Amino acid sequence: MATLYLVRHGQTRLNIDKRYIGLTDLELTDLGIRQAYAVGKEIKSLPINISRIYTSPMKRTVQTAAEIKKSLTDLDVIEIADLAEVDFGLWEGMLSTEAEERYPELYKQLRGTPLETCFPEGGSLLEIRNRALAFVKGLAAENPEDEFIIVSHGGPIRMVIAEVMGLKNGNIWSFEIKHGSISKVVFEDNFSYVSYLNYIPKL
Repeated sequence: MATLYLVRHGQTRLNIDKRYIGLTDLELTDLGIRQAYAVGKEIKSLPINISRIYTSPMKRTVQTAAEIKKSLTDLDVIEIADLAEVDFGLWEGMLSTEAEERYPELYKQLRGTPLETCFPEGGSLLEIRNRALAFVKGLAAENPEDEFIIVSHGGPIRMVIAEVMGLKNGNIWSFEIKHGSISKVVFEDNFSYVSYLNYIPKL
């Protein structure tokens, strides 16, 4: 069985206010660096054998992967464009309250039927769902006995977990993916499951 440890990047300055941050390429805050390092220490303490680290090419994820690698020094880090966050378009940098006020119908659609939603002058959750799932399913199929760390963003990680758990429409918002969290997903033959979700290592 292939095992994936899905890690959301550490905190950035726009995350402090819970703003939409997609393609804005920010580095981690001091807290974000500590969160990322704690992930590496946690995974190193587990009785597992990680083969590689895959990461989104955004600064915040690459930096998170680098902090993890400090505890797992023999691992290669490979950047994968399909693990990048969605392009929020005109919503980039907005608070959710601002998006709801300016785009009430679109915001309502995002909460109820998110995979049908396209962000104004941006991308869609369906797009990141398709590319993130294609990558992780392909990785699991090609490496059925290996364990990997996947460093990505809230959107792609949520899409993978929602698919594995069979969640549809607005139910994909029924769980949290916090910064610096680890979620373990196992792919076994034609069956997959979430072993644990949103685990936060001690700083």
